[in-house]
Amino acid sequence: MIKVFVESESGTNIKNLYDEETYTLKRKLELLADYPFPYGFIIGTKTDDNDCVDCYILTQKNLKAGTMIECEPIGLLEQFEEHEKDHKVLAVLPDEKLEINQDIHDRLKNFIDKVFSQWPEVKVKVGQILDKETALSFIQNTQINQT
Repeated sequence: MIKVFVESESGTNIKNLYDEETYTLKRKLELLADYPFPYGFIIGTKTDDNDCVDCYILTQKNLKAGTMIECEPIGLLEQFEEHEKDHKVLAVLPDEKLEINQDIHDRLKNFIDKVFSQWPEVKVKVGQILDKETALSFIQNTQINQT
């Protein structure tokens, strides 16, 4: 299980930017597309760019921004920005089961492509969805308190 801080709710085009250490709202940004799923970051992780690992929670439940929730990782969406990895963990709520399929990939890719169309100078490529084991390894390699 992982603990995810929800930054942005599904069905809204508002990206809330929170301080990843204090969980206080820093600012809001209006996007060109609505989030297809709740979106946030995995607490206790750090990537090469010093940010926490991003995570989409694949649920139809209305998860509120500013809340923390336990999730189960089920996949890893490959995303590259200017040749740098910016992969996103895909997770579900503990009481929900979901098979990752082409529709989920297409919804996420269409959202990401639409959002980044407002910044044409940033080259973004969405790759494939990798399996649960790859997601778990990715998370483990980014945990702050590795033992």
